[in-house]
Amino acid sequence: MDMCGAFQNRIFLFSCACLSGILFALVWRKYEQTVQFSAIRNHYSSALHKSNYKEWLQQQNVSKIQIPEEVLRYNERSNKELESSFLFRTTPVLCLVFVNTHNGAESVKQTWAKHCNIVTFFGRFVDEKIPVLKVPPVTSFEGFCYAFTHVFKKYNEQFEWLIIADDNTYAIIENLRHYVAPLNSSFPYYLGHPVKGFSNLYNVGSAGIALSKGSLSLLHSVYSSASDCKFKHPPSWYFDQSIGKILYSFNVHPVDTRDSDLRGRFNPFSVETMLIPGSISVFSSYWRSSAFISEEGMNCCSDRAITFHGMLPSKLYLMEYILNHLTVFKKSLLGTGNKPPAIQKESDQSVSKFDKTKQVGEPFVQLMDHNWVRNRRRKKAKKAQDDKNIWNEIFGS
Repeated sequence: MDMCGAFQNRIFLFSCACLSGILFALVWRKYEQTVQFSAIRNHYSSALHKSNYKEWLQQQNVSKIQIPEEVLRYNERSNKELESSFLFRTTPVLCLVFVNTHNGAESVKQTWAKHCNIVTFFGRFVDEKIPVLKVPPVTSFEGFCYAFTHVFKKYNEQFEWLIIADDNTYAIIENLRHYVAPLNSSFPYYLGHPVKGFSNLYNVGSAGIALSKGSLSLLHSVYSSASDCKFKHPPSWYFDQSIGKILYSFNVHPVDTRDSDLRGRFNPFSVETMLIPGSISVFSSYWRSSAFISEEGMNCCSDRAITFHGMLPSKLYLMEYILNHLTVFKKSLLGTGNKPPAIQKESDQSVSKFDKTKQVGEPFVQLMDHNWVRNRRRKKAKKAQDDKNIWNEIFGS
């Protein structure tokens, strides 16, 4: 009996310890959401925290006006240049995409990659149709180094910004251009979703990483050729950590890329995961390692979000359709197509009754006569009462 009691006490203590651990994890998660990590900031972060996009447009001698939605929807002629086209021309972006499957590479090519000025694909396989160039493991620094040195040498004069993403990511390149257009790309900007490393912050690769020409020049000063990628020892096996450590040695650090409402621009999860509260596990490293955390739910993501990660190829096509093809008439300057229907008055409803004489053909569903239903119910009730009376007369006492 004593042995059974001791065993039960141990089980009880073990259960209490497990519950205490779970409660501690929940409390720590809330603490991480409330108390933000005091990150190291460089002198470029103030320009990111408060955008001076309007001032930049004025410096470009460009005036911004609203074009009625009808003009765009019905392709009416206009001599005005769209803002997205203007940014495409003035803020060229090279997209460096690491792919894991042929299907993933094709889905990126047919969706968001079309919005890049230049796009290059790298993976463990060769696909001449897409095309995909073969490199060592895509998550390794060696694979990134081969890809980076290749594009820097080939396209150096054709882009100002580079974004690194994989085939599980949907990137909204127009929002990236809008975000970085006012910035001087010759300065070393290092943008993404900052997480805590062992010694410093770095931008996690799953959320996408955006680098200015200034940052790329610093990387190129250390790794300038394919031979450097092969023989120089990298700071880390993973490419995102290595980028962070190399730029850290030049005093370039990640910054808070959330918008003014503290909503994330570079998101390491899919849209639905970020939007639905509780979708990210309590034990996920996201809560422990993220330097800057956004709320769950509708305030999770910026209205000008740049990346979402963890998306299947089918979701990439869905995002492309919703963002760039589906048109919603909601704020029309000309007032066509967005007026709510007039509310019908009760006096008018009595006039618009069903008229059989105006009906063409036979109705698919026959209208029910309520008087007929009431009379039939009365007949059934009367018959049941008559049957009861007859029963009582025959078998009654």
